[in-house]
Amino acid sequence: MWGQRQLDFDRYSGYGNSYGVRDYNRNLSAAESERELRDLLANIQAAEEEIAPQDRTGTPEGMAASIVLLEHQKIGLTWLQKMEEGTNRGGILGDDMGLGKTIQSIALIVSRPAEPIDDTVYWDNKEIYYQPPPPEKLVKTKATLVVAPVALMYQWAEEIRTKTQPSLLKVHIHHTSSKITDPEMLRRYDVVITSSTTLSGEAGDDSPRKKRPIGALFKAHFHRIILDEAHIIKNKNTKASLACASLASTYRWCLTGTPIQNSVNELYSLIRFLRIRPYCDWDEFRNKISNPMKKQRQYGTAMQRVQALLKAVCLRRTKTSTVDGKPILNLPARNVEIVHAPFSHDESTFYHALENRIRERFNAYVKAGTVMKNYSNILVLLLRLRQACCHPHLIKDFDKVTEENAPQGQKAHVEVLLDNLLEDIIRRLVEREDDIRECPICMDVGEESVILSACGHIYCRACISDFLTRQEEEDRKCPECRRPASLQNFIPVTDFNARYNKPPEADPKGKGRADGDVVEDDLSAPLDIAVPGELDDWISSSKIDRMLDIIRDVIGRREKVIIFSQFTSLLRLIEKPLNQEGIKYLMYDGSMSALERNEAVQRMTHDPSYGVMLISLKCGSLGLNLTVANHVVIMDPWWNPALENQAIDRVHRIGQRKDVFVHRLCIPDSVEDRILELQTKKKALADGALGEGDVPKLAKLGMQELMFLFRSG
Repeated sequence: MWGQRQLDFDRYSGYGNSYGVRDYNRNLSAAESERELRDLLANIQAAEEEIAPQDRTGTPEGMAASIVLLEHQKIGLTWLQKMEEGTNRGGILGDDMGLGKTIQSIALIVSRPAEPIDDTVYWDNKEIYYQPPPPEKLVKTKATLVVAPVALMYQWAEEIRTKTQPSLLKVHIHHTSSKITDPEMLRRYDVVITSSTTLSGEAGDDSPRKKRPIGALFKAHFHRIILDEAHIIKNKNTKASLACASLASTYRWCLTGTPIQNSVNELYSLIRFLRIRPYCDWDEFRNKISNPMKKQRQYGTAMQRVQALLKAVCLRRTKTSTVDGKPILNLPARNVEIVHAPFSHDESTFYHALENRIRERFNAYVKAGTVMKNYSNILVLLLRLRQACCHPHLIKDFDKVTEENAPQGQKAHVEVLLDNLLEDIIRRLVEREDDIRECPICMDVGEESVILSACGHIYCRACISDFLTRQEEEDRKCPECRRPASLQNFIPVTDFNARYNKPPEADPKGKGRADGDVVEDDLSAPLDIAVPGELDDWISSSKIDRMLDIIRDVIGRREKVIIFSQFTSLLRLIEKPLNQEGIKYLMYDGSMSALERNEAVQRMTHDPSYGVMLISLKCGSLGLNLTVANHVVIMDPWWNPALENQAIDRVHRIGQRKDVFVHRLCIPDSVEDRILELQTKKKALADGALGEGDVPKLAKLGMQELMFLFRSG
């Protein structure tokens, strides 16, 4: 199984350590640790010096004749080259979305190709992490491996084709039926593009039940590896994160505008992949950075350590950065406002009754000392409050929409899927006590949780629908176990619970409850609270009314607006008043095919009669260009402000010619106020680590001061 062995990240001879490969995980001597810190932190001194115009690398020969790098991109390319020539041999390009991380990376590939490789030469294999083990030798290739989200793989190939001279780089997309099985074949290409899900599937597994051999990507040594949208490996224990860390290469890069989203621990996964020593060792990272961040007295010092680490390995420019005294980009203004939409009397009565009911449940967990044991249940409770802020029907009809109102054929199909579930899947789901409702894609409780019938893994419907839709039908597999998956074979968790999960007093094993255990009723079921109005007799909500005011104003100006929500059921409710008022709109969510999504974007862009697009936040924050609109409405705040910012950047980016207005709807004196406060804290953490915002920045310190920051205590 993944993660069962201690990792050894010094897997190739390029670093030239004075101590051996096999004893990397032993405790370092003080002299060794200090030497590694000096090598790491020496990069700060060079990074802080602004590169003069005459010292900047120009647009490389080999780029297309029409391509001229902007000044900030020339600085970026110069930095990328120097980092590959230095001790780190890579790093994090953390530019804001829209500043050209892709074109800078392509320029690096063009300007620093691999040296000619003798076909008979193999790279010594130092890996010990694979299960099953790889061959004794890895095939050394000249290729740069690009690991990108599925939705961006072909975009990378197109960017390389249009931004470089014809036939300069030979590109292969390693995906679905085009996957290479013989590592020798990888030597033919200059760039190989794959996805993190494909990578996870090739990582191999020697457990008795799976017995899957490793794929060609893990039998090769690449010239360079580039992780696009690198924050997708932020969880250090996921298969994708572990698989990426196990790849072999000389140079390694992470591209992400959000290296830290929720916790400083997310940075560790990137550092581990980059093999930035000594902090690619979890114990070292935890003792020097992670644990001190949790202690008030040590927080300031720990934050300075994070800043120093990022300054040593990361180049970050924002849309407001300047070069030579001029803005990097001359984008129109971005105006963000919090739009408060107070509850009506009926809504307030309903919400506070719900809140009191939920508070009683939570207090019962606290009293029993089982808060963390019931973590996923608590997330469900929070989900209910968040839904109630949008519209009461999201609570009342949570299951009704998916069960009672479902077509008879669909309900019969679910019954067949339940009948055919394997016994070990049923047993595993019934006996599982941990976060059964937390989606491993978005790390949140989904609006509707579904089970993949082939393997039993659980996701929120929006996330898994979006994930599978972005892949070719023959390559649709579970992100966790890579077993075949189908959009038609989802089992709602509520249907599974109704058939198989028994209440505690009916436990067939006859086990009693321990004192203090909370008797949990079905949190997936609607709460017994009166809801004003019926779904068939349409009643709006305060938040939808405020949204309609904004839409009317935008359409009156002959402008366009994008409506984002994390709840697809809310988007369906919004359709009702739009239809009533004759407002033409388009939908973009995870249930649509790639062709349908593209058609919706094209209509929004080119048809002036469409002024509104409703987008699921989970599938519309990546890879979209919607500069035809200049208004954005965020219907419900998300835990993670970075995801909201990515959604807003679909509109506020290169190509936008109008000022952009972002309207973030919020119900005052509700859970949404607390979510906004949480967002502020998360943004402060990320800004502080990156030396941005109001958090004190790391001053230009000497080597002794920097060494002091990274010592214990």
